[in-house]
Amino acid sequence: MSNSKNSSKNPFCNIEPVQLTLIGAFLTLAGDFLSFLATFSEAQNACQNKNDNQKQSQLDANIIYAENKIKELEYEISKLKKEIKDFS
Repeated sequence: MSNSKNSSKNPFCNIEPVQLTLIGAFLTLAGDFLSFLATFSEAQNACQNKNDNQKQSQLDANIIYAENKIKELEYEISKLKKEIKDFS
């Protein structure tokens, strides 16, 4: 009788091993899913950083190309100015 009184006072004594197993499996699944989300997020961040680095490298290359082209055009303009002065 004292056993039944203790059971009624403590609701956790009535949980069966199958229920505990299912609860444990559910918590494991939830933990694995959260780990997957964290890994996926980190992978996307790494991919985004790689893309940003590639874009920055391309931008730097375009700036260098533009600067070199400007120097070439300035040289051509100075040559043409010199030709105009020599012709006049």
